[in-house]
Parts: sequence; structure tokens; C-alpha cells
Amino acid sequence: MLNEQILKTISQRKFTLLSAFVFSILCLNWSVPVNFEADTILQSLMSTQKVTLFYWGQDRYANFLPFIYSWIKTPTLNLLLIIFTSGLAFFLLLELVSDAITKYYKQNNGVYRTLLFISLVLVSILILNKKGIYVFAYAAQPYSLSFLFLGWAWAVVSQKQINLSSVLAATLMLFVALGINPSIILSCAVSSLFFYACKRNRNYLLVPFFSLIFFGFWQYVSKSAFARPEGYSQLNPELVFKGLIGSLKHFADNTETLSLTVVLLVATIILNIINFKNVARFKANLLVVVMGAFAVAWWVTFSMSVYVSRNDFHFRYFFPTILALLVLISLTITDALLALKQRACLLAVGAALTVIFIIIVVPYKPVAYWHSSGVFDGVGQYARAANARIITGGYWQVWPALFRFQSTDNRQDAEGKPWLYGATTRGEVNRPEMDSLIVREARHGRSTTAVCIGARPEQCLRELAVNTSFNWQFIEEGKCLTMTCYLFQVKKIE
Repeated sequence: MLNEQILKTISQRKFTLLSAFVFSILCLNWSVPVNFEADTILQSLMSTQKVTLFYWGQDRYANFLPFIYSWIKTPTLNLLLIIFTSGLAFFLLLELVSDAITKYYKQNNGVYRTLLFISLVLVSILILNKKGIYVFAYAAQPYSLSFLFLGWAWAVVSQKQINLSSVLAATLMLFVALGINPSIILSCAVSSLFFYACKRNRNYLLVPFFSLIFFGFWQYVSKSAFARPEGYSQLNPELVFKGLIGSLKHFADNTETLSLTVVLLVATIILNIINFKNVARFKANLLVVVMGAFAVAWWVTFSMSVYVSRNDFHFRYFFPTILALLVLISLTITDALLALKQRACLLAVGAALTVIFIIIVVPYKPVAYWHSSGVFDGVGQYARAANARIITGGYWQVWPALFRFQSTDNRQDAEGKPWLYGATTRGEVNRPEMDSLIVREARHGRSTTAVCIGARPEQCLRELAVNTSFNWQFIEEGKCLTMTCYLFQVKKIE
């Protein structure tokens, strides 16, 4: 009786949805503090200083999360909400995949969905590890959120009856998905062919129809973005071998789980080959084949990407491939769990949850103690003493430093403008604001100063020249305690 009550509880969808919420909180505290870096920090700075259509310095990645939280001007709260929402999107995506596959298999209850979801979370944590979970769930990447919106759009149009509000909801989700991640159009195309071939439902044509419209819209809008054009779609077949090897190496170096991943994948392939002749599993095998083919096709295609090669074939660009890998392995584990007797299955689920919590439950670490945050306190003290209004230098130092200053001393000037600006890569978007600041200070008889960190003086001069319209001069080597810094001053305005 007790076992049946437990099964009834965990079979409800609210159990997996609540679990996704809990996992997103726990994994945030587990993976973010030790991996916190400029790309992720920049989202909050965009949100609190100046929200643009696209990410600063980009002509893709619509600024969705910074936009929806831009009304929250408290830096730490703003950052936490953006990061948490990103992480929640990843775990909700795993939950949605679990639910969609359960419905596709026409299972009679939610036990299969729960088992698959728990398997997905466990496999994700084991394979992606702390760094991979950070990249896929919490870093400034658009993949989880865009795939989640695409999945939700499919869930809406897959209903037996849809109305105008359903269509509007689906189109809105597709609009955002294509805006934050143009490459989702490939997944739209493949999923459209697959679902329409399976169901022959005319409602399914809404997804590819609106996807093409919105893809074209965002491509047109991106041409006027405040960023230099990038050849994101440029492919070079000569890169394919280098890309395949490079992506594997990058994955191995960052997750340190390549051996475990290979073992799990080989075991999964062997078990699926053994079961392929089972007629009852034909529908399941069809899904596995489509997912596997798409994963390989994505891996090969993006291994030829010139843009991806310039980013050292970072494994984040292969999100769909790795997600498909996680799903394939988890499906095999779920089938194994279902083959157990009821009591043994519950024990296995309990053991899986125990392993997950043992890995991800760690002591709480406040934002003030996240990766390298404290090293910028000395810079902040020197900047305040020099009355500096601009931080310049290396990209990976300037944005974390600027966020640190804002989170500890969120001052604004007399006009309600930010007290400090960043003059480094992607900072050109605030050039009008920095120029205005310099002019205002000159009118009051002050020469604006800038503190340089993470770069040599000559590089800082170049950054200041790019990010402002004025000439600068070196003043002194600063006293920033934990790191080398330099002070610059704008030359007298004639």
C-alpha cells in the first residue's frame, strides 16, 4: 500500500515540475560560484545599465532575460533572477522532454515521465559535471531557453483543440526562441518533419510557418544591430575533422567526464541494438534513430563552422548533440528501471535521488564570495579614492569588477545615471553615455579619470579611444592591492 501511494505521488506532473525548481536552485549554488565569469555577469549589467535589442556587441542573442528583469535595479537581485531563470529553463526543458517522450510512447501513467526525468537529471550531472551544468544551464547561453520555448510551442499546437489564444501563445514563444537563438530554426525544421510524418496534423504546419517568418524577421533586424557583422553561417568542410576532435577535446578538458560518457554511450548503443528487433519497441526505436541522426548531423555541421572554430570549438555550440546524448542514455536507464519490480524500482529511484543530492547539495555561498569577486575590492577602493568614473582594460576583468562595484556601492550620479561605466570589449554601446559624462564633468572643472585593470597601459589607451570620443593620458600606476592597475585621465577638452 505504501509503495503504491509513493508511486501515485511521484507520477503526478507537479512532482517533476517542483523537482525541476528545486534542482535549479541547488545546482545554481553547486556550479555557479566556482565558474562565475564576465559573459554571465554582462547580462545583469545590460539589464541595469542599458537594455539593447541584442546582447552588447552582438547581432544575435536577443536580450530577453535582461529585458524582462530590467525593472529590478538592485544588482545582486537582478543577477540572481537572470541566472536562476536560465537554470530553471534547463531543468524545465529536461522535464518537458520527459513528458513529451512519455506521451509519444503512450504510457498509461506518469511513472515513466518521473523515471525519465530523474534519469535525465542524474545523467546530466554525471556527464556535464559542474562546469558543463554551468555552461548549459546558468551561463549566458541561449540554448536551454530557446529549446524550451520551441518545445512549449509544440505542446500548444499538439493539443486536440486549439484556439486563437493558443496560436498567439505559440507564436510568441517561437518569436522569442528565434530571437535569442537563430540556429533553433534547424531544430524547428527537423521536428516539424518528424511530427507531421507521425500525426499528419495540419496544426503542426503552424510551427514551421511562423518559424520561417520570425527567422527572416530577426535576420533582417540584426543587420542594423550595433555590432560588426559575423559570418555565423559560414562553413568550411576542411574544418570538419579538426572540429570533431576539437569539440571532443574541449568537452573533455572542461567536464573531465569523456571516459564515463563514452562508456555510457557504448552501453546504450549495445542495449538498443539488442532490443531493436522487438516489434513493440519499433516506435521507440524510430525516435532514437531520428534523435541520433540529428545529433550526429548537428555535430558534423557545426564542426565545419568558421565562427565555432574561432571560439576553439567550445562544446556549448553542440548543445543539441549533447542533449540528444543525455536523452538516449537516460531512455536506456529508464527502461532498465521499469523492468524492475515495484519495490526494487522505488529503491533505485531513491538511490538515484540520493546520488544527485550528495553531488549537488553543498554549503551556501553568497554572491560576494563567488569566483574571483573579492579580488576587485582593492580596485574599487582605489577607484573611489581617484574619483574614477570608468573602468577599462581586459574584458574578463572589467565586467566582473564593474558588477562588484555596483553590488557593493550602487551609486548613481545627480542625473540618475550609473556611477561607473566599463570601457572594454562590448562596452561601445555606452559610448554616448561616457562621452556625455566626460562633457558634464568638464563643465564642472573636472577631468574624468579611468582605472585600467587586466591589461597593459597601451591596450587600455586603445580601449578608451574605442569606447569614448576623447584622448586620454597615462597618470600613474595605481595601488589596487590584489592586482596591477593604472590610472588614466582624459586630456583637457578645448
